Amino acid sequence: MMLSLLLSFIMYAQSTHITLQQGIDAYKNKNDHQALHYLNQVLEQDPNNLNALLFKANVLHLQLKTDQALPYIDKALQLSPRSHQLIASKAMMCNTIGLFEDALACYEKIYDTSLNDEQAQTKLPPLYMRRMDWNYALKFIKVDNLWWYDEDITNKHVLLDLTSQWNGLGDVMQIIRYAVHLKKAGAYIIVKVRDELIPLLKLCPYIDRLIGKKEPNPEHDHRYYLLADNCTVAMRSTLYDKAKTEVPYLFADQKLVDHFKERLKNNHTFKVGLCWQATPMMMYFTRQRIPGARSLFLHELESLFQTPNTTFYNLQKGEDTAIRSFNAQSDAQLVTFEQFDTSGAFMQTAALIKNLDLVITVDTSVAHLAGALGVPVWLMLAHAADFRWFSDRSDCPWYPTMRLFRQKKQYEWEPVIKTIKDELLALTQPVKRLY
Repeated sequence: MMLSLLLSFIMYAQSTHITLQQGIDAYKNKNDHQALHYLNQVLEQDPNNLNALLFKANVLHLQLKTDQALPYIDKALQLSPRSHQLIASKAMMCNTIGLFEDALACYEKIYDTSLNDEQAQTKLPPLYMRRMDWNYALKFIKVDNLWWYDEDITNKHVLLDLTSQWNGLGDVMQIIRYAVHLKKAGAYIIVKVRDELIPLLKLCPYIDRLIGKKEPNPEHDHRYYLLADNCTVAMRSTLYDKAKTEVPYLFADQKLVDHFKERLKNNHTFKVGLCWQATPMMMYFTRQRIPGARSLFLHELESLFQTPNTTFYNLQKGEDTAIRSFNAQSDAQLVTFEQFDTSGAFMQTAALIKNLDLVITVDTSVAHLAGALGVPVWLMLAHAADFRWFSDRSDCPWYPTMRLFRQKKQYEWEPVIKTIKDELLALTQPVKRLY
């Protein structure tokens, strides 16, 4: 009898192991439906199988169903509460869908047991900055080498290096404000930047000299490498004092501004610029390119086009096919201009924006451009928004002309769009100018 039970258990264990391996293999081969089929079979036989719980959570997460994945991670953590892998997986998933306090607790647990853990060291600082918890942020982000009122830099040549691979175009537009404070302190400002941004930054009055990424560095007294995180921490005091918010600090070419003013002179409606796409993402299993978490499809904004006495202008690059399809299928029209930004990155964009009453955009370079130009801008934020927008606030200390419209749940844009539509209707009946 005992031998029979033992053999049955061995066969059962072997069967479970084979099924689990089939699920893992399907996962690795990017077959999500087959992976879930096998993993569900394992969990039906053994609800406490740690590997099956973890892999099922991973599959659901990669299907963008992270809220469904978390219960499996939590169950696995009940079985193995000290598992570094499980804690890290939960932290990553929580961070992805905007459960930042849960993510923080997990990363702190990892850091407490392993001070040199690279993931914890990378993920903790933005979580602290999001809360404006500067004391903890300063444990990870060193800003002692950045100037902040503790040294006389009058007539000093300061080189600001913004060429890091981690600086996107929008990052540069945000952190170039650092030059404002240095210039007001009397320094001579040299900025090293990606070549495509030189035409736009040439119009910034706080920059004395611009050099391209591959140009040799001129003589200088100080050289600062600027990133969004170290600038945020260094300038943290300015985030509480609106009097120190220097806007605008970027400017459009006046000839281009006048060009668009002439083109729009007969349009007396409320003029709104739209930008709805940030960097796209690729689905793990299908390899299909879809809008990233910060983005949405143009057709999702269609209800905005029902706003009376309003004209919408395209500020989105690279979406010509989507725009033509939208305009062909909709009574509303998104106005586009040909040969855009031929004078340099964002040059025509900036000039058009200066002729608009409002910009509505997702979190991308256009948001920073509009804010830095001092133009009214409504920013649509994913629930898992970047740390620079902080938490639970509808204003923005970086840009006083910006309002934030936040998702309450990751990937759900409809409530955000409805709120914006209601606000837009209030503005346009009758037309009111924001500035």
